[in-house]
Formats: sequence, structure tokens, C-alpha cells
Amino acid sequence: MTTLHDAPPSLRDLALDDVRRLRQHLTDEEGRVSYWRRLFQARMDMLNDADSADTGDVRKVLEDASSAPRRWQALGLHPADIDTTMPEAQQLWSRVVDLNDEQQRDAYMALLMQMETSLSRNRRALHQQIDAVTTELIARYRANPALALTALPTRRKPV
Repeated sequence: MTTLHDAPPSLRDLALDDVRRLRQHLTDEEGRVSYWRRLFQARMDMLNDADSADTGDVRKVLEDASSAPRRWQALGLHPADIDTTMPEAQQLWSRVVDLNDEQQRDAYMALLMQMETSLSRNRRALHQQIDAVTTELIARYRANPALALTALPTRRKPV
């Protein structure tokens, strides 16, 4: 059983609200990383299927980088969300590839695979951090079950 003393000192020293905020921040970041990972996986799938698909449709999707900022904004994402840790992601995402040039397509696919691997590694690290913070929260709640009630929203009195 995990106790407060098993947690890393940095987590043990945080106030309960700070631990909760940290967990929410890590969860939000994991959502962003997962989103980008899925985008890169989808792009790789499209390139792999380009020979059997209508290349006009594939080309249109691959060249649709101009609408990316609108999608990012709708999802609460901004280029800065990835540029701070992976500045090459936006450039790689916006790249247009000649689907008829096998060498160019293969080189692009290799770069996409590297980015997906990096995102997967980041995602695993975030999951480990989320697990550590969650373990700390559970330990605190077990030590003092009343703390769990403080996470619930308070009822508003009718006006």
C-alpha cells in the first residue's frame, strides 16, 4: 500500500490543490500529445494507402495545412503547444509531398515515423507522471477520506 512517505518529495510537499492542478495539467498535456500522435498516425496511414486510394483526395488532405490553425483553435490547441518541445512538428505537419515521387514520399514517411515515436515516448512519460500524481492523491485520500469530498463541486444556493 502506498503511503504519503512513498511519494517523491516534490509531490509530498505540494498542497492538495496544487497536486490536483498538476494532475489536470498533465492530463491536458496528455490529451494534446495524444491528439498530435493520432494526426501523425493518420497521415502515415494515408501515405501508406496512397497507392490504392484516389490520389486527388489524399493530396487534398495532405495539402490542407492552411486550415490547421482553425482546427487547432477549435480544439484549444495552438502551434506553441508543440513548438516549445518539438519545433519541427508544425513544419513537418505542413509539408507538402509529391505522391508520385517515391523517394520523397519515403523520406517524409521516415520523418513522420520519427515524430510519432517521439510523441509516443512523450505520451508514455506523461502517463507515468499522471500515475505518480494519482497515486499521491489516492494516498492522501486514504489517509484522510474527508479530503476526497473537497474535490466535489459545492452546491450553489438557489437565487
